[in-house]
Amino acid sequence: MNCWAIFIWSLQDQLANTMKLAIHGAAGRMGQRVTALAMKDPRFQVVAALESADHPLLGQDAGLVAGVGKIGIPLGVVGESNADVVIDFSVPDAAVAVIAHCVGASRPLVVATTGLDSEQQAYLKKAAQKVPIVWSPSMSTAVNVAMKLTDIAARALKDLPTGVDVEIIECHHRFKEDSPSGTALKFGKIAAEAMDITEHTHGRSGRPGARAAE
Repeated sequence: MNCWAIFIWSLQDQLANTMKLAIHGAAGRMGQRVTALAMKDPRFQVVAALESADHPLLGQDAGLVAGVGKIGIPLGVVGESNADVVIDFSVPDAAVAVIAHCVGASRPLVVATTGLDSEQQAYLKKAAQKVPIVWSPSMSTAVNVAMKLTDIAARALKDLPTGVDVEIIECHHRFKEDSPSGTALKFGKIAAEAMDITEHTHGRSGRPGARAAE
């Protein structure tokens, strides 16, 4: 079960009516997908579709942008709404801004944005002490299952006499902006914690020679 499903089911236990969603980053690839899926599910209602103040599609119907037809919700900027929860698929600076808004409005938040630096992560964790926040480097059920399997495999292989090399190779579409991705970094963290690995290296090119044991 992924973090998104757990969060939704938890909130549904508390809400008798349809859950109202505000989608931050609604014009992005994932924001459009969340909008489209929410419109097909009677348990949810999209009440706000949010984007940056200079986005070229601002004011256009979020349903048309997502390819599901008019839904009567224009792309707007972060502000007050009657949303039960905000779902963020944006970029780090924008994610920090919507976190601040949710803290001020006492709104639960799902953060699916990756690429946050250490200061931004610290801010998110501090905000989670004030409002409910689900934060995951991947909202994919398959990826979260793979993360669990990685932990099991790492613990099983940790004490092999011959030693074990851990290498993570990832491939994304050309629109992916952060590298290594949050997902890859999470896999690395899982393996490192399970196997007591304290050193890591990102990327190799040319003929750098054999790798040191890591």
